[in-house]
Amino acid sequence: MKKNQLVTVVVVAAFIGAILFINRHEPTRVSEQRKQEAAEAQRLVDEAAGVAKSATFASVMKESAQKAFEKLAAKTTESPVADAAAGNAEVFQVEFQCSNGTFVIEVHPEWSPLGAAQFRAAVEDGVYNEARFFRVIPNFIAQWGISGDPEKTAAWEKRNIQDEPVKTSNVRGTITYAKSQMPNSRTTQLFVNLKDNLQLDGMGFSPFGKVVKGME
Repeated sequence: MKKNQLVTVVVVAAFIGAILFINRHEPTRVSEQRKQEAAEAQRLVDEAAGVAKSATFASVMKESAQKAFEKLAAKTTESPVADAAAGNAEVFQVEFQCSNGTFVIEVHPEWSPLGAAQFRAAVEDGVYNEARFFRVIPNFIAQWGISGDPEKTAAWEKRNIQDEPVKTSNVRGTITYAKSQMPNSRTTQLFVNLKDNLQLDGMGFSPFGKVVKGME
């Protein structure tokens, strides 16, 4: 009986000693765990802040780009060319005398009012005088429209006009402005469609006239 009681006392004492040991060292272990958790939480906060900062920067850049686009659109809409297009829908012709013959373009403002007005203004300013055909792709297009006068070229590069809906197809003989992939990039460069290029309709190339004489 006494032997059993002794065993019990020893076991209880060992249990109590274990509890005292754990309690003495637990604060240190818990403290280290809390530090790790706090460090991980801070990392996540910093990462979230970085993402938020990037998103804010992207938003600011997008807003700036939109404002620049709207400013450009307003500038082209309020230009003298736009005003002229609004009040001049009369069909007219322009004769080009070239080194190997003459051809005549008939302009239809109803197809592309801004394009027609821009073309008239460029002709009257002499932009196409001494201008060379600099890009000819057989069975596709013949392109020209860079002035022989560098000063005129520099001035007209800034006089871009807004894009317009395609009202007539790019069939053989039609005249269309060349443009880049950027919106509202038409200035003075033109091309003659040497064949039916209907694929250009869906790309936003809007004819404003056609060759009525001298296509050969």
